[in-house]
Amino acid sequence: MSACGDLILITGPSGVGKSTISQDLHRRLDGHNWLLWQADHCQPRLKPLSPQTTAEEANTLEARMFAANTASIAAYLHNGWSVVAELTVMDSESVTALHQTNAGRLLLIHLDCNTETLAAHLKERDTPVPNEWAVSFHDAWHNIELPNALRISVDDLTPPQVTDEILNNWN
Repeated sequence: MSACGDLILITGPSGVGKSTISQDLHRRLDGHNWLLWQADHCQPRLKPLSPQTTAEEANTLEARMFAANTASIAAYLHNGWSVVAELTVMDSESVTALHQTNAGRLLLIHLDCNTETLAAHLKERDTPVPNEWAVSFHDAWHNIELPNALRISVDDLTPPQVTDEILNNWN
């Protein structure tokens, strides 16, 4: 059996630039046997939920999707693939689950920005996420501290500069 692959996981609020940065990072790691995992493409959208859906039911759905994503990523890692993943990680229990994938090396990147940057990013893209929801999600993210995560503010950085910072911390 081959050694486990490495994992670089990018997380942060909707609109912060996770997709752009994970795609740039994956492109720049090309030739090193890296897989790009974007949860938005690997799971169903929760929005819009039925008005009868309780917060507890929505949280259960989110937890099940997170577990499915981490199990899939772990399967690739265990088969020797390294993965650049974009996934919602909002608490220490989720960080623990990532460590249980037994990645060779794990770098958790927590992207952040201010609300002005978020609004500019959302305006630039055709997003299925309503602006009000993104702002409330961003506000919830602002107080999250993820153990051993590298927190990067994208406010005054271009996506290539953020990728450079990630690669500098990886090497």
